[in-house]
Amino acid sequence: MDEEQSIRSVLGKMKYYANSRKIDEIMSLYKTDISSFEFGEVRDYEKIKVNCIKGYSRIKGEFEFGFKIEKIIIRDDIACVYGIQEISGINVNGRFEEKILATYIFEKINEKWLIIHHHLSSNPKM
Repeated sequence: MDEEQSIRSVLGKMKYYANSRKIDEIMSLYKTDISSFEFGEVRDYEKIKVNCIKGYSRIKGEFEFGFKIEKIIIRDDIACVYGIQEISGINVNGRFEEKILATYIFEKINEKWLIIHHHLSSNPKM
């Protein structure tokens, strides 16, 4: 498997784990010293996990997570992926749909690609 396919495989696992609501498995895709920027807030590994737990606790029915890859750039043991996350479902407030601009930075560590940083932001034009 080439490096781009390896990255796509990790993102496929993320989609599967997110749709299955498997938080520990989602977190296994991240390096434990990750930093992230989510909608203007800086988060570390534990804050990302807590945010997942809170988000899933609000789901009251169907839920779907998808990620449309716009571009993958790979240089040696670092990769950047950006695209659009699409989430939809039913939560405590009713039906929702969101499109989120997303950037993921990966590092290849011991032959395994891990997410070392991500940035999520809303796009009011979408």
